[in-house]
Amino acid sequence: MERVSYLNDSESLKYGGTQALLATGVTGVVFLVSTVPAMAIIDKVGRKPMLQVGSGVMLVSMVLAGILVAKFQHDWVAHSGVGWTVVAFIWVYIAAFGATWGPVSWTYISEIFPLSIRSKGVSIGASSNWLNNFAVAFFVPPMLKAWTWGTYIFFAVFLAAGMVWVQFCLPETKGATLEDMDKVFGSRTGEEDAVMLAEARREIGLSMNLETDAIKAAMHGETTHNEKVSSRVEEV
Repeated sequence: MERVSYLNDSESLKYGGTQALLATGVTGVVFLVSTVPAMAIIDKVGRKPMLQVGSGVMLVSMVLAGILVAKFQHDWVAHSGVGWTVVAFIWVYIAAFGATWGPVSWTYISEIFPLSIRSKGVSIGASSNWLNNFAVAFFVPPMLKAWTWGTYIFFAVFLAAGMVWVQFCLPETKGATLEDMDKVFGSRTGEEDAVMLAEARREIGLSMNLETDAIKAAMHGETTHNEKVSSRVEEV
């Protein structure tokens, strides 16, 4: 998302000073505001519909922005209105990302892994996210110099591929509990985890029972000893 903003104000439109600061500030506000509704609807609408709608909106935004940049990049001074239209498309892109892919991706990786590998799975998912962010940030500047408007189309192609992947490869987890993820993904890992957990509980329960019995036996022995001592004292 940050790199799409970079496409706009750092290279393609050649903004500077107050205009660049304004565009960047509005970008942050748009991203923040657009994320809030996602928290209210993600469990009502579902993960896949949100990702599909978000991808579609972002795809259209990238294509339209790319077309305008290709047509008017030679003279932004004379076409400042078109320049701000491109900025608006970028803001639409960011709003769509903030309302869909941003929160859904983090929700998804936190709920799909079984208990035995959840910490590792979430760690790998988060690491992969930031590693890809680094790769995009590293390669976008040379892409802008070499491809200019083609960079927008490049992202649009990946968005289209993402829509296909979501439709055919990504299971819907709406309303599914952590125990239901095995059925959703056709796996038995969660079932095996449940068996291991039950065995651990039985072992812990057995150990606790043995410890309780030992304490009771010790207390009973101590009580018996005290009673014998008391009896002897009375006899004397």
